[in-house]
Amino acid sequence: MTFDRWLTYFRDNPARHEAIEARIDWDSAATVSQRSRRAFIRSF
Repeated sequence: MTFDRWLTYFRDNPARHEAIEARIDWDSAATVSQRSRRAFIRSF
């Protein structure tokens, strides 16, 4: 999926991402393995 397609999907489906975000405990610490953290950083 290209970024443009993702952005269109995101803009067209606010209820979906709002429902997903509502289930996130924003006050809890994120648990990411070192391997995943390095991969995430490398992706930038």
